[in-house]
Amino acid sequence: MGRAASLALTLSLIAGPALAQSAVSPPSDLLSRAEGGDPLAQHQLAEMYENGRGVRADPAKAAYWYRLAAEQGYGPAQLDLGVLYENGEGVPRSDAEAARWYAEAAEQGDIYAQLSLGVMYREGRGVPHDDARAAELFQKIADQGYAIGLVNLAFLYRDGEGVAQDYGKALALFERAAKAGHPVAQNNLGLMLAAGMGTEPDLKRAAEWHRKAAGAGLANAQYQLGRLYERGEGVEQSEPEAAAWYRKAAQQGEIPAQLRLGLLYRDGRGVSQDPGRAVYWLRKAARAGDAEAQLRLGELYAGGMAGAADPSEAYLWTSLAERRAEDEGLRQEAEALRKELTPRLSPEQLSSVDQSVEGWRPIAAGGIAP
Repeated sequence: MGRAASLALTLSLIAGPALAQSAVSPPSDLLSRAEGGDPLAQHQLAEMYENGRGVRADPAKAAYWYRLAAEQGYGPAQLDLGVLYENGEGVPRSDAEAARWYAEAAEQGDIYAQLSLGVMYREGRGVPHDDARAAELFQKIADQGYAIGLVNLAFLYRDGEGVAQDYGKALALFERAAKAGHPVAQNNLGLMLAAGMGTEPDLKRAAEWHRKAAGAGLANAQYQLGRLYERGEGVEQSEPEAAAWYRKAAQQGEIPAQLRLGLLYRDGRGVSQDPGRAVYWLRKAARAGDAEAQLRLGELYAGGMAGAADPSEAYLWTSLAERRAEDEGLRQEAEALRKELTPRLSPEQLSSVDQSVEGWRPIAAGGIAP
């Protein structure tokens, strides 16, 4: 099967060393069968050109041979041709063409094509947005017991998109996938158990499922487990444990974890107090657009907690927090600090910072950690 399968299942694979490409032309018998119209040979030849296996990689030739096999109704080729169109490899990028070929393969029961097509219906790419159609496709995958279908269907039932909202059904679907070892399902099952969605709240079970997903490396699960430790919910309260899980998540770019870890360093809770590291993590979350991180970073600069006070930097982050905060209490807090800082800046400084605020845009969250 071609590269589409690994993409659709979103499995993490470790690439081995590249194979030497001593050959520059395919085996003559394979080429002969492909030219004679054998769709299996055409598909095999396309895979060789796509992956540079035994021949020089050539996406255009891969697309050519995939198309010949796909037009004969060969499902794996239809799937792989759809992937090429979705990624713009060897053919002009086209979501519409990708959806067309995914639909052909999906009709033959290919779960990877069903998944890819379902996602496109969810996102309205190449096809009209249609959550109900996505639900039908995810249901077909779930009916075969595949965790990825169960998870995607669970999200639809949880949010009432394409199907009638049903927390109980969403919970059951997440649990089936969670027991099969799917980390996203484990994390979302934990969230539903903690919130009492479709069941009575059960923080202890929530912590157990978050721990499984966190152990698998899921950043949001690591953050959720950290929150439970910080609050002492479902687990024995432990700020050092909270900090440890926040750090794991923060290193992967999880913005709420960066905020919480920065606050722990600011206050010396669970870690040694370290204003420099507090600024480091709060700045990461602030640059990604988190309003509370922007305000707390502004407070540190205003109070000189990480060195000399810097009213200009404090005003910048506080102004951004005031603009971006969705919580009214947080917005008012930012507004009050901004007004307090205003007399500490000259008209020229205020004008310069205001221009920076106007032109500011969030950047992608980064990881790495001191």
